Amino acid sequence: MLEQTIVEICKLTKYRYEHRNIKALLEQSNELAANRNTVQRIMKKYHLQYRIKPKRK
Repeated sequence: MLEQTIVEICKLTKYRYEHRNIKALLEQSNELAANRNTVQRIMKKYHLQYRIKPKRK
């Protein structure tokens, strides 16, 4: 349940959020409590690296 939700959130945000922001979204929208390290471990398990937005020149 938690892993599926994290993967869905990453897809919806286009992989722009790091584990801290995803943890906050979990608490706000889905009312799921998860530790920051747990979210980071799940993201690492599924190779969900957050992508840095390219800077404009």
